[in-house]
Amino acid sequence: MTTWAALTVGAALIAMPAAAGPAAAGTPPTERPRPVKTPEVQLQLLDQDVDAGASFDVRVQSKHVGKKGKVFLQHRKKGTRSWDNVAKVSRRGVSTVPGTAVGVYTYRLIVTKKGKTLAKSKGSQLRAYGDLTLQQYCAGASASGIHACAAGSATVGGAPFSYNATADGSTPSATFANSACASVTLHWAATSTATASVSLTQDKGGAPQTASAAPDTVGAATFRIGSQGWTLQFSGAPQVVWDATFSCFTASGTR
Repeated sequence: MTTWAALTVGAALIAMPAAAGPAAAGTPPTERPRPVKTPEVQLQLLDQDVDAGASFDVRVQSKHVGKKGKVFLQHRKKGTRSWDNVAKVSRRGVSTVPGTAVGVYTYRLIVTKKGKTLAKSKGSQLRAYGDLTLQQYCAGASASGIHACAAGSATVGGAPFSYNATADGSTPSATFANSACASVTLHWAATSTATASVSLTQDKGGAPQTASAAPDTVGAATFRIGSQGWTLQFSGAPQVVWDATFSCFTASGTR
């Protein structure tokens, strides 16, 4: 409320606003509202290639989440649009999260409060690998890459050996042009008294990976694969019978 003071100038009386006095005792000064800081969150996958179904670790960094804010890990499978919650994670540090099925996924973090999403991290890709047997491969659309899919059993070293393909020792035993596999575990044997060798050559170059099996024994080897294109070649014997288990991030073994 304005207080008026009287001022006499000559014969006239003029009313003027009085100067404001000090604030009443005990009245707090006006405080400016504090600026609201926008939440931030970052995700790091500690391993981008994992076994399907196995838990794995992620590193979380976040700022300004607030007391009631929550951080969730989400993923989206390649070829789909929907994001699914995987787990609630800590705001900082490393969290162990549940594994997922075979496939390629994009993972991200979100910050939520009262059901509203306040922040999202950039996406990071993860590949989950599962086992694919040679029998399954031969039954699928990519069977043409195998020279001769043929299930059977042979006696090697006095014991039965089950196989799912044969090789003639000269023609490429298997050729893969668009592989989604990271490794292959092989078992093989010659059907004659000969040493049977195997080599894996990748299109990207590098020295072939090789292994051999003495006569009347079953050979075993695991080769790493780092190329979409690779060739498997058995040699040294007129006929070789073999089996394999592939570790791939698609159910078909191809991208």
